[in-house]
Amino acid sequence: MRVALRERRRARRCPVAPISVADVDSTEMADGLWQGGLGTHAGCPIAFSDLHHAVVLCPTDQDQGRRVVVLWPAPIKIPLLDSKSDLKRIGELLDLASRLASRIDGGENIGIFCWQGRNRSGLLTALTLRKLKGWSGREAMEHIQRLRPEALDTQSGAFEEYLDRLARPRR
Repeated sequence: MRVALRERRRARRCPVAPISVADVDSTEMADGLWQGGLGTHAGCPIAFSDLHHAVVLCPTDQDQGRRVVVLWPAPIKIPLLDSKSDLKRIGELLDLASRLASRIDGGENIGIFCWQGRNRSGLLTALTLRKLKGWSGREAMEHIQRLRPEALDTQSGAFEEYLDRLARPRR
């Protein structure tokens, strides 16, 4: 009962009118590929009018429902930490990056988001750009940092070190 009341109050404060990806803290990294942060929309449901797919990277499964709620398009939710420990999941992220690059090549618009639009979204965006453009990890990271200077600057340096060593994809 309490949860339903809380949700009704939240819905009154945060109407779910479709918004453009440009209305959130985001940057277009390539045609059809956006990277950004959804922290300023915490607790407010979001419906994007111009994305085919939204990927939401949060620290834990629990955070995904509580902090950021993307209603449309149905989000691909992946729990991921800003740490070296989550690089053990890199195979899953490389596979997802390949699928996202294929969809972008097919004309779809993709948004990759985390809380601040810096590290988790930066890592997956770099992997996607690498596949999409044929760049090395370093080239993708430098491109992202030119457009979002605060991106890919983790305290541990794990994501940056990984991308720095990542060669161009095989064709």
